[in-house]
Amino acid sequence: MKRKFLSILIVIMLAVSISACSKNSDSTSGNDNIVTTVDTSSDVVIDKDSVDTFINFNNNSINVEGDGTTVDGSTVTINSGGTYCLQGTLDDGQVIVNSADEENVYLLLAETNITCSDNAPIYVVKAKNTILTLAEGSVNYITDGTEYKLEDANSNEPNAAIYSKDDLTINGKGSLIVNGNYNNGITSKDDLKITGGNITVNATHDGIRGKDSVKIKDGTIIVNAKGDGIKANNSTDSEKGYVLMENGTVEITADEDGIQAEGDGIDANGSVYIKDGVVIVNGPEDNGNGALDYDGTFEISGGTLIAAGSTGMAQSPSTTSSQGAINVMLPSQTEDTIVSVQSESGNEIVTFKPSKKYQSVIVSTPDIKNGSKYIVSYGGSTSSDNKDGLYTNGSYSGGTQLSSFTLSSNVMTVSKNGASVGGNGMNGGGMPQGGRR
Repeated sequence: MKRKFLSILIVIMLAVSISACSKNSDSTSGNDNIVTTVDTSSDVVIDKDSVDTFINFNNNSINVEGDGTTVDGSTVTINSGGTYCLQGTLDDGQVIVNSADEENVYLLLAETNITCSDNAPIYVVKAKNTILTLAEGSVNYITDGTEYKLEDANSNEPNAAIYSKDDLTINGKGSLIVNGNYNNGITSKDDLKITGGNITVNATHDGIRGKDSVKIKDGTIIVNAKGDGIKANNSTDSEKGYVLMENGTVEITADEDGIQAEGDGIDANGSVYIKDGVVIVNGPEDNGNGALDYDGTFEISGGTLIAAGSTGMAQSPSTTSSQGAINVMLPSQTEDTIVSVQSESGNEIVTFKPSKKYQSVIVSTPDIKNGSKYIVSYGGSTSSDNKDGLYTNGSYSGGTQLSSFTLSSNVMTVSKNGASVGGNGMNGGGMPQGGRR
């Protein structure tokens, strides 16, 4: 099976349906209910040749070449719109953006390493838009401490290593490693857009979070979170609070919701749509959550989905999906126990090794087709190497056969007792009774 660039559309809405998209510049589907493309027409990727002001870090000192900033010890505040280059190492300090101008603030990270022990290393208090560009070939680190000293004891802001009260865009061709030791990794209180870069987020709570939306187009994103992986949750505006993913690659390991697993792997208060690419979820081990969790529909029309987790709240894709899907239900298996789906002739469809204990593995690929016969096995070994637990171009052998069945519906559940049409619960794979919301 060939791995392809991720082209996945996931929309998470606090209402099952909405009347319009949150930004007029983003395209919608024919019924104007779902945002389907990420608008990048206004995105600008800057480089050093286009920078007006250079902010140079040297341990705990800051030297500025250019206008638009004030420096107080190891804190630099950007006061106006413009282009700024951040470079060097700041051992314990902060970059604050507080611009009253109706202009964008562009920050170029060029081999930047910023640590702040008691607050957000990058804190956008006010700006029309902040665009954070990762310089081509650069590796940048943003790390906060485990405790914050907040000006307002009754406030929880900021609460992320990169925190913005306004719209935030991340782009470029460099790398960014964010270590959110206090709470979240990257947070925007408005729209958060990622259109490029190699981004790794490690967080003690949520990995990537936007209030109005999180929109991803291009780039490689890895999220390791103790809370939710990716989340948008505007609870006051039914037209906002969604996640849109279009192109790029995303890998999530989370103890709670993977996209919104101890919680759910992919969690949508509305609907989920997968059109292409590869999505891998290593979800929860407890039966109070599932690898997939949605209220509306979960329709898959292309690409590869593998979602491992517990069975207590396991949901499958909806039966309205145009691509076949199988929910493999097993006795409890230890992590690293292989599960394999093969065609009747013995061709491998999917061979996967979850990284957590599991009882359910949901598999969907273009090779799973209605009317064809499949064999599901577990245990055993394979001769090939794996990436993120997914084996390719190898030979599986020695496993225990769970079931042999013919796919008579686009979505089926398979167990030692045989195969049945549909998934667990409602909507062809919805919430079992008594589920968490």
